[in-house]
Amino acid sequence: TWGVCCTHPTRGPTALSCPKDPRCSTPCAHAGEDSRGVDVQFPWEAGPRRFHDQVLDIGPFYIDKHLVTKAEYARYLNASGYRPRDANNFLVGWAPANASANWAPASGEERQPVVWVSLAEARDYCRWAGKRLPHAYEWQLAAQGTDGRIYPWGNST
Repeated sequence: TWGVCCTHPTRGPTALSCPKDPRCSTPCAHAGEDSRGVDVQFPWEAGPRRFHDQVLDIGPFYIDKHLVTKAEYARYLNASGYRPRDANNFLVGWAPANASANWAPASGEERQPVVWVSLAEARDYCRWAGKRLPHAYEWQLAAQGTDGRIYPWGNST
């Protein structure tokens, strides 16, 4: 099992041995005003809240190591023929100027991550690619890991 835990305020995440550490049994406390957080409700919770202390048994899952590039997204657009109903702010700076042309990012930007897509468009791309968007807890597990590292890539900055 894997749980969501607090990071020790002065000694970092390696100071806690979650989920067995008793200090992990209460939600994190932040000094000062905390009105800017986002309340989220997971399916197993009665209502939205900022802090979660549910221990989850997350089965195996695959997650891409790299973000979807503009070139990959262009392949999807051109293969699927997708055109947004409302093109306002859709892939700002991309071609085409007309409905019959192929989509393409600006020259030299092909390896940059794709931006300016909606959640529905991201889901459609994933479905086309035979994938899905990860759940929030899968994102966190992939980034945090289970080996006590400080950063997703390890302990060095």
